Amino acid sequence: MPIPLQHLRTKKVLIGAVSITVSQVIASLLAFILTGILARAFTPDQFGLWSLLMTFTASFLGFDLGFGNALRNRLSRAYSKNEASENSRGYFLSVFYVFITLSIVVGVFAVVIKPYIPWMSFLKTHDVTLVGDGASLFVVGVFITALSLGFGLSTAGFFSYQESHWNAFSSLFSKAAVLLVAVVFVDFKFSFFSINLSFFVITLVSSILAFWLFMKRRDWAFTPIPFETVKTNTQELWHKSLQFAALQFIAFIFVSVDLFIIGKLFGLNNVGEYSLVKKLYMLVAYFHFAFLMPIWSAYTEAAEAGDIVWIKKILGKTLLYTSIIFVIAGICAVAFGEKFIYIWSGKTIMNRGLYLLLGVWALLTGVTNCFSVFLNSIGRLKWQILSGLLGIIIMFPLALWGGSIWGVNGICLALIVSNVPLALLTSIQTRHYFKEFKVAVF
Repeated sequence: MPIPLQHLRTKKVLIGAVSITVSQVIASLLAFILTGILARAFTPDQFGLWSLLMTFTASFLGFDLGFGNALRNRLSRAYSKNEASENSRGYFLSVFYVFITLSIVVGVFAVVIKPYIPWMSFLKTHDVTLVGDGASLFVVGVFITALSLGFGLSTAGFFSYQESHWNAFSSLFSKAAVLLVAVVFVDFKFSFFSINLSFFVITLVSSILAFWLFMKRRDWAFTPIPFETVKTNTQELWHKSLQFAALQFIAFIFVSVDLFIIGKLFGLNNVGEYSLVKKLYMLVAYFHFAFLMPIWSAYTEAAEAGDIVWIKKILGKTLLYTSIIFVIAGICAVAFGEKFIYIWSGKTIMNRGLYLLLGVWALLTGVTNCFSVFLNSIGRLKWQILSGLLGIIIMFPLALWGGSIWGVNGICLALIVSNVPLALLTSIQTRHYFKEFKVAVF
């Protein structure tokens, strides 16, 4: 007796979610060990600069002009309708060739503008050598990360074909390699520049290997695509990709702007301490978002099949689990965060209000992501973009004002308030979607 489609879809989601979750838990442990090692090996200013670099490049790695998400939805629809594999290969390689071309342009642009950026003002420290290293690492990091974006399209590909366990393996390999190299380089007292450069190179190599594996799994030949085909395919994806790009830009601002404002107002040393507390929640957030990723393509497939009841059931469960996870994380961080960070990094951060505020921010972001992933999967992006832009407009003046009065806590409070419009709009729009199909709302 054939397995019902919704049961098969749920099975694939569970396999993907479990594999991604297990991978993320292990990767999070590796990241904790790495951060603890570097917090002790680097000076406070070096650690602050490393935090900025990793936050910036990690955010930039997710900023693919929206093509990754648009491609993912396109491949998911093709997969659900059993379209010819050759068509999907054409879309996939078209976007890849565009990305490789753009990475070269971005690299050249970064080199050209480097001398004109006021790095001493941007990286607030008295260590002139560190400023020089930071400037070079930002430029090199942008170029290598741009290359990684092209090869990283395999991530969207694996998710589209509901083979996210391969993404889990790739991510775990990358994190383990970074930790291993860091331990060796720190032990042999390699320079700050060399250690950070190795992280960028490992990310690129991991992306290339994952790209090769995806092509092999699909049995796709790596061949040139006619220019007209590349142009037609990318133009078809462009409208949605532009909207996804706007969302990625908004996400980039929300994830990293607080660190840059703190660095500008209070110096790199404060960035390092603030980032340690934020990392407690970011690790939970990464774990949570990784759990949501396999569900994205399943939402797209279910929407194409008209299985709205299944979507509502899964979305309700993710909202419940999300609330439980982040509330527990917040309570643990407020109660034990100070001791944990001391054991972890050797640093004492006694700002109990910061632990609480970042916990509220993490909970709000987690719930919003549940709604956002669903809306992204069905291509409803405009209201997310508008509410996100409103949040950014609120964020900057509020952060500067709050920071001048309450320090880093004021900046964190501004971060919370600026996320409220997006949280409200995604919830309202999701409810409206279910009402369209006369399905009972939550």
